[in-house]
Amino acid sequence: MPVIVRFFRTEAGTEPAREYLRSLEKADRQACGAMLRAVQDYGLDAPGVEKRQLEGKLWELKPDPHRLMYVMVAGPKLVVVHGCKKEGGKARKVDLNVARKRMKQVLEEEQRRKQEKRN
Repeated sequence: MPVIVRFFRTEAGTEPAREYLRSLEKADRQACGAMLRAVQDYGLDAPGVEKRQLEGKLWELKPDPHRLMYVMVAGPKLVVVHGCKKEGGKARKVDLNVARKRMKQVLEEEQRRKQEKRN
């Protein structure tokens, strides 16, 4: 099932994960983009899409050596909340904390939208 792919947007209107992708070398940018396109076109079970649950609703796509942390919301819609380069065995605490904070904002915004639809 195809998935809508979006990027977390700050109140200032920036998209940090998209900016991270734009900062990568061309080959890495293309690998990350190809994985996001595969998810968009064919869903999370598309061939070549590597994903892993980090905790609760926080997941990551794994276009080696990068990580794109995301949360799924209704739609189905995947919201990329953070991007980083994998260094070592586990995700760094600072990256996880940023992703958690943004995930919380995305989920709160989604909850507000649902309540507004009901009213």
